[in-house]
Amino acid sequence: MASTGSLARVFGTFVGIGPGSGMALTFVATGITASMIGLLGYSIRVIRNAEDVLPDHDAPAMEVQKTPT
Repeated sequence: MASTGSLARVFGTFVGIGPGSGMALTFVATGITASMIGLLGYSIRVIRNAEDVLPDHDAPAMEVQKTPT
């Protein structure tokens, strides 16, 4: 991030100005985004209870009984 750039005024005090500061800003933005996605997933009840709602993969499937016709 260049010291004369427009992002330097906004994020310069947080991640610094100079070599590597643009990558630091990328890491911070990615971390915040991943945290928001995790919180969003936790706030949706179907996703939060997926372990209880979905059947186990290893559990045998129930056989359908055929009725005599």
